[in-house]
Amino acid sequence: MIAIPLFKRNMVSSIKLSIIFIAVLTMYTAVIIYMFDPEMAQMLNDYQEMMPGLMAAMGMSGDTGTLIAFINTYLYGFIMLIFPMIFSIVLVNKILMKYIDSGSMANLLASPNS
Repeated sequence: MIAIPLFKRNMVSSIKLSIIFIAVLTMYTAVIIYMFDPEMAQMLNDYQEMMPGLMAAMGMSGDTGTLIAFINTYLYGFIMLIFPMIFSIVLVNKILMKYIDSGSMANLLASPNS
């Protein structure tokens, strides 16, 4: 059984962090869509041919001729995978470490909540 008041308190305390990450991802998505230029597709393909290892390491390898392919390559290649991972690490540290540092984790573990 989860402690609903504790859950609500933790979710309210993480709203500011959530809004920051959502704003950054929204801004990045808008910039990527705005940057799409069909004439630039050949230049990006040339970059991929010159530096295939570097572009593949960032998850930016693939066709960039259409808007959907461009979004798939540059938006979901690296940032949309890394940012949620960073968000979850920061949120876990913020929520869990607060109780461990203050010494109240023992009280939470001793409570009858599962």
